[in-house]
Amino acid sequence: MYRLDGKGKVTLLTKELKQPNGLAFSPDGKYLYIDDTNQRTVRRYQFHKGTLSGGVVFADENVAGERGVPDGVKCDMRGNVYVTGPRGVWVWSPEGKHLGTIQTPRAPANLTWGGDGNHALYLTAGPFVYTLETKATGHLSYPEKASR
Repeated sequence: MYRLDGKGKVTLLTKELKQPNGLAFSPDGKYLYIDDTNQRTVRRYQFHKGTLSGGVVFADENVAGERGVPDGVKCDMRGNVYVTGPRGVWVWSPEGKHLGTIQTPRAPANLTWGGDGNHALYLTAGPFVYTLETKATGHLSYPEKASR
């Protein structure tokens, strides 16, 4: 995975991802979550002004025989991580514990927060867009510490 800074300089951040796809910052800006569609995992990196360290496997969504792979990823304000994958949206605690899966009629690809107060989770799946009202408050912003 590479980073393109505001001056056009390209920097290699990590080589361990085979097919990086979705990414999301934790609400405190300390972590960057990146899913790897090919490996069906989510890695958590420590984020330091445009550089990464760590790179631990935070979540594993390998389910034999199931369609759907990690694609979209977002956090809520409590730091829980929502990742599309087999059977729906997988919800992980900030510590990497699988809290449960929001099952959907089709395997979703992407997701985002929206609606009044960012309590609605919008999911895309094929030609469909699903809306799920939640008690969680979605996190949309990027860390203020990020270098541009």
